[in-house]
Amino acid sequence: MSLFADRHMNNLIYISDVDDLDECYGGEIENLVMEGESPDVKLKTDNVVISCHKTIVCTRSPVICELLGFLDDDGKDVAAIEVDGKTLKQMVDFMYDKQIEIKTYVAALNLLAAGHKYLNLDLKEKISEYLKTVIDLKNIYEIIVAAETYEDENLMRCTLQYISDCREEITNKKSGRTFA
Repeated sequence: MSLFADRHMNNLIYISDVDDLDECYGGEIENLVMEGESPDVKLKTDNVVISCHKTIVCTRSPVICELLGFLDDDGKDVAAIEVDGKTLKQMVDFMYDKQIEIKTYVAALNLLAAGHKYLNLDLKEKISEYLKTVIDLKNIYEIIVAAETYEDENLMRCTLQYISDCREEITNKKSGRTFA
C-alpha cells in the first residue's frame, strides 16, 4: 500500500484506497486550470522545463511530490525529472487530462518507464494497454523486458500468450529471427 502525502491539503491518502484522486480533491484539480491559476512548480529535464500546478502533479505522482520536497508555497519549486523532454511533456499532459497520444512503441516504452519510476499508476496502466495492442515479432523482446523490469504482470501475461500463439513463427529459421 503506497502512502501519498500532500502537505498543501494536509491529508494522507493511501493510493490503493482511492479510486479517483480527482474525487478526493472535490474538483480542485479542474478548478486550477479553469480559473487560470498560475502554475507554481516547474519540472525540468536537461533540455525542457515545464510549468505546472503542484496540486495536480502531486495527486498524480507521489514520487514527484516527494522530489518537490513538500516545500512551502511561497516560491517556485523546481524538480529535476530523469526522462527525456518529450516523455516529460507527454507525462505532464496526461497528468492534466488523462489522455495521451502515442506514436511509436518506443515512446510507449519510455512512458511506461516514467509511469513506473514516478508511480503514476494511471499512466502506467494506459501505456500497458497500448503496448498489448502493438506486440509483434519486431518488438516482443523489448516489450517482455519492459514488462519484467516495470513489474507489469498483465503485460507479461499478454507477451507470453503472444509467444505461445506464435511459437512456430518465432522459431522458424526462414523468418530470419529467433526468440531466445
